[in-house]
Amino acid sequence: MALTPEEKRKFLKALEEDEEFRLAVAGAIGLGEVLKELRDLRAQSERWQRRWNRTWKAFLQENNKRWEENERRWLEWYENWRKFLEENSKRWEENERRWQEWYKTWKQFLEENNKRWEENERKWREWYENWKQFLEENNRRWEENEKRWQEWYKTWKEFLEENNKRWEENEKRWQDWYETWKRFLEENNKRWEENERRWLEWYETWKKFLEDNSRRWEENERRWREWYETWRKFLEENSKRWEENEKRRLEWYKTWAEFQEDYRKRWDEANKKFQWLMSALEDIRDALGGGFEYYTARVVEALLKERGVECSVRVNVALPVDGFKEVDIFCPQPLVVGEVSVAVRTAEEAEGLIEQLRRSVQAAEKLTGSKTYVKVLAVEFASQEAAERLKKLAEEEGALLILGREYPRPY
Repeated sequence: MALTPEEKRKFLKALEEDEEFRLAVAGAIGLGEVLKELRDLRAQSERWQRRWNRTWKAFLQENNKRWEENERRWLEWYENWRKFLEENSKRWEENERRWQEWYKTWKQFLEENNKRWEENERKWREWYENWKQFLEENNRRWEENEKRWQEWYKTWKEFLEENNKRWEENEKRWQDWYETWKRFLEENNKRWEENERRWLEWYETWKKFLEDNSRRWEENERRWREWYETWRKFLEENSKRWEENEKRRLEWYKTWAEFQEDYRKRWDEANKKFQWLMSALEDIRDALGGGFEYYTARVVEALLKERGVECSVRVNVALPVDGFKEVDIFCPQPLVVGEVSVAVRTAEEAEGLIEQLRRSVQAAEKLTGSKTYVKVLAVEFASQEAAERLKKLAEEEGALLILGREYPRPY
């Protein structure tokens, strides 16, 4: 049943003057349940934030341990390489002293030696192909990982830059190693050519040399097997880590989807409870808008914290400028100024709210003597027409717009 203008006027006057009647109306429209739902949503959001922070901290610790392990393995490899070069130089000096005479089976030895070098070259090429495929697969996984993680914590960019530096340093070490290996091969070929020129006579200790050479090849084969086993374990461990990472990402995505679905259902239910109120009780919405102002303050604090700015946002602050100027949202350092409205129904009301924000910004800058860091405009409910106007005006003003729900204008 529709109320007459006189009945509406009396109803609004009773709300303004009779506190008991105003509380009874608030209880009848289910405001207590709505506020309880909002508190539950805030508590759940804080629990998710704490859980996320713990997961991120654990990931950073594990990543640092992996890089420390990688650095330790590089140092061990470098020490083994240095020892190998020293031992190899000593062996060539000993070989230079012994090789004096020619042996009738030199041709057979050359053929066998060439086969072994070809086999060694083949193994190196296979290792190089495996390593190349691993780098390509590893790069592809990193690119896929980067594409999936779009919204991340504020230190993610710093982590990527540090990670890229480490990969560049890793690439530089590989290039240095490759240049050393290339020089070693060139020097080795020169020594073989010099050795072939000198071998003219038979050497009485040839049998001993063959035995020594066989032991060296057996040692080389043993090292190859040890290296292959280490390489296989590394590939298995790396694959397990990627599978664990994928499993955690899927679990997080599933939990996040459930949270969004539950969050959407609660907001839809709260929106249904408030739709009928928007057409008749504008003054009631304004009188009960304090809860939304505090909610807006918490949202602004969270946004500033993501930027690395700690700020305690206050609500309903009276600024002593040209008398007193009341500001809905205020933080002195850095300067944050905002205006909050429960409902905006028309484009004219949207323009009036923007003008009110401009006056608040002027008063705050005059009081503090500093430029505004963030301008905030928060509206809980807005008609489609008013919402479009608010978005345009907020973009022109350079203000952060927090818009709750849009609804079709009922008249």
